[in-house]
Amino acid sequence: MAHRIPEPEEILSLAQELKDARKRVADLQTRWNLYFAPEEPILAGLPQDTAQPTLQGRIIALLESKPDDTFTTASVTMLLDANPNSVGPLLSRAVADGKIARRGHGEYGALTAEEKGKGNKALEELFDEMRKK
Repeated sequence: MAHRIPEPEEILSLAQELKDARKRVADLQTRWNLYFAPEEPILAGLPQDTAQPTLQGRIIALLESKPDDTFTTASVTMLLDANPNSVGPLLSRAVADGKIARRGHGEYGALTAEEKGKGNKALEELFDEMRKK
């Protein structure tokens, strides 16, 4: 049986459907974890003086509490019961500030050890350049 060669539009449409499905699965997994993961406060394990009460601090704490998970704006909004118009810009700002990582379009996660090291290395190089001057 011969296979038909798909049109480029069909391939693009299928790729978009797969991307949307992956995002939906990530959202569903986050909801599942919310219901069935062991109960622990989002800021558990943080010393009281470092717990950040701001929304951005709560977002960072959430992502760091589940370092292997990927979050979307919608899942962060739901988990923190926050204003969706605030969460998106705060996620983008946290990425720009090097506090969290962008995993894909609209997907975020905690920084890995390697990603944290890159930021420190860049600072060290900057300090070295300043010392030379």
